[in-house]
Amino acid sequence: MKKKKNPPKLFYNFSLEEYPKVNLGQVITTDNFYRILNRIYVVSKVKGNKLALQEAEKLNLKDNHFYYLLLGKLSEGLDNDRVIIYLEKAIKLCKTETEKIFIKNKMDSLK
Repeated sequence: MKKKKNPPKLFYNFSLEEYPKVNLGQVITTDNFYRILNRIYVVSKVKGNKLALQEAEKLNLKDNHFYYLLLGKLSEGLDNDRVIIYLEKAIKLCKTETEKIFIKNKMDSLK
């Protein structure tokens, strides 16, 4: 009897438990900031945007445009008015003109 081969593991075919754990209660530093945001994005793909948005809002990172971009992305389909508000906040915090143009284009596509 031939043994079945396991199919290759695809990047989107995983459980949340397999993704590196991040303690969201820890002090957020530049070393773990992007890791935390990435984990929240993974939560949105595995458990849904609503749960991920709740988890992201706990971080309360009011001085970072990437935080507001993530909140905007997670709010898509839930509350598009809120998406615009988050993107406007992200524009105010951006440091480069290129980022501002990117965000403005995203806002225009939502209107």
